[in-house]
Amino acid sequence: MLQLGYLVWTGTYRQNVRIGDKRYFLWMHIIVLLSFTANIISSLQTNINWLFPFVSAGNYIEFILNATLIPMFFCYICDQVINLDATLKQRMKIALWSLTILCASIIASTIFTGKIFYFDEARVYHRGPLFAIPMMIMLVMMIMVEIFLISHKKKIEPVYYKSLLFFLIAPLIGWGLQFLIYGLPFSLLGITFSSLILRTNIKNRNIDKDYLTDVFNRQALDDYMSKKIKNSEKNKSFSAFC
Repeated sequence: MLQLGYLVWTGTYRQNVRIGDKRYFLWMHIIVLLSFTANIISSLQTNINWLFPFVSAGNYIEFILNATLIPMFFCYICDQVINLDATLKQRMKIALWSLTILCASIIASTIFTGKIFYFDEARVYHRGPLFAIPMMIMLVMMIMVEIFLISHKKKIEPVYYKSLLFFLIAPLIGWGLQFLIYGLPFSLLGITFSSLILRTNIKNRNIDKDYLTDVFNRQALDDYMSKKIKNSEKNKSFSAFC
C-alpha cells in the first residue's frame, strides 16, 4: 500500500535538519576555500624575505584545515541521519575532534623540530622523517567516518547516501597520491571534486520539494508512484490514500 503520509513525514524530517545542514555545508566550503588559499600561498617563491613567513605559514594552515574538514563533515552527516543515537554521535565527535587537535599539535610542533616538514637553508620545502604520522591520523579519521556512514546507510536517503559516501573516497584517493607523489595537491583536488558532487546532489534534491514548507511536491509524488507501479507484482493491485 502506498502511503502518501511517507512524503509528508520525510518532508518534515528535512525541515528539521535544514538549518544544521546548511550551516555545516557552508563551513565545509569555507574550509576548502581557505585550504586552497593556503596552498597557493605555500607555493609562492620563498627567496623573497618578507614573503617567506607567509609561505611557511601556508603549509601549516593547509595541513590543519584538511584535518579540521573531517569532523566537520561528520557533523554534516549527522544531520542527514534519521533517529541518530545521541550518545554515539557525541562519542564520535569527541574522538574525531581529539584526533584533529592531536594532528594539529603535531603539525604545529614541527616549527621547532622540523620532524613533519621543514625548509632548508635555501628555503626549499622538504618532508620530515615523521611526515607520515599526521597523514595516518587523518586516514584513521576518514575511515572512522566512512564506517559510521556505511553503518547508518538505512537511515539516510538512498540517493543522498551515495554522494555522502563519495565525499571522502575522492580525498582518500588524493591522499594516497599525495603521499606517493611529492609536490601536487591531490588531496585538495579530491576534496573539491567531492564538494561539487555533493553540491550538485543537494541542488537536484531540492528540485522535488516545496521551497516554503520543504515538503515533497507533485513531481516527487509522480516519481514515487511511478516507481511503485513499476516495482509492483504482475496482476496485483495496490491502493493509495491521502
